[in-house]
Amino acid sequence: MSFVQGVFPDMFKVGQVTPLIKKPGADVNDRANYRPIINLNSIGKILEGLTQKQLRKHFSVTPNNNTLQVPFRHSFSTVRQSL
Repeated sequence: MSFVQGVFPDMFKVGQVTPLIKKPGADVNDRANYRPIINLNSIGKILEGLTQKQLRKHFSVTPNNNTLQVPFRHSFSTVRQSL
């Protein structure tokens, strides 16, 4: 239903944020030494993967797609070597 209605259910947007220390031995009292790790709902992650698969398929067959555009293209990176 999410794909048919074009709506991502709010209950799948909620995640649990856990702070994780960046480097072992770093000062645990300094907030800058932490990075946020977000645990999302499993169904939300599955929907995200299915959406990405559909977008990749769409962009690979769309004739208006610029070849220099890399988002959602399989095996392409946003980092390119100079020509």
